[in-house]
Amino acid sequence: MTTLKLDNDLVLSYPANSNLNVFVYNKPYFIRKSQPKPAAAPAPSQPASAEGSNPLFDANEGSAPPEPAAKPAPQNDFEDLWIKKYFFITSHVFPGIYRSSEVVKRAEINTPPIDNAISTVSSKTDEIDTMLNKHLSGEKINVNGLTSSLNGVLDPAVNGGVGNYQSAFLDGKFEKANPGEKYKVEELRAELSRQVEVLERGVDVHAVLVSDEMRKLHDHMVTQLGVLKSKMAVIMAKS
Repeated sequence: MTTLKLDNDLVLSYPANSNLNVFVYNKPYFIRKSQPKPAAAPAPSQPASAEGSNPLFDANEGSAPPEPAAKPAPQNDFEDLWIKKYFFITSHVFPGIYRSSEVVKRAEINTPPIDNAISTVSSKTDEIDTMLNKHLSGEKINVNGLTSSLNGVLDPAVNGGVGNYQSAFLDGKFEKANPGEKYKVEELRAELSRQVEVLERGVDVHAVLVSDEMRKLHDHMVTQLGVLKSKMAVIMAKS
């Protein structure tokens, strides 16, 4: 009897990206504090499989409110950034023999700013952690992707840094105005703390891999990591 061993990451990941009949499209938009906020529904932890069904589509079908009028982005986008998630269920799964399929069901949910912040931080941390594991396993991949990801988080000039999360959700004002969301504030703190741990590991790995031409940028990231750790110490002290 012959046993087939699957070692290739692409082969192993194929089942997770196949037999899909649920597709998601995210659309960001902003709501001023004076505007009424749409009701937020929890995002599903797992999309429906080809064989199963997801109660989200029965419970929330048609419940999404009209999209608010567009407005200029505020100075701190994190504070007012909502994500409208559009879910589409098709009659056939992909990939398959059909090039197109009828959309048999559609639903919309609105993700509030703090949920979006938690998801964004967590996703970026997982992305960097995956890169590190590949480098540490000896896989020959270009270091530029790791450099870009680390610098994108560490350099406040790129995305505003942890200060935006602090002023939007972690300075006590949000928690006071939304006492029922305290657990989300704690979750965001925990995700930011986890991200710092991964960034520390990332900078250590990057120090070994970086070329002489990129050493100056690496030294800048080391400095920014120290600044970030100092800011996180202040944030965690308030928890």
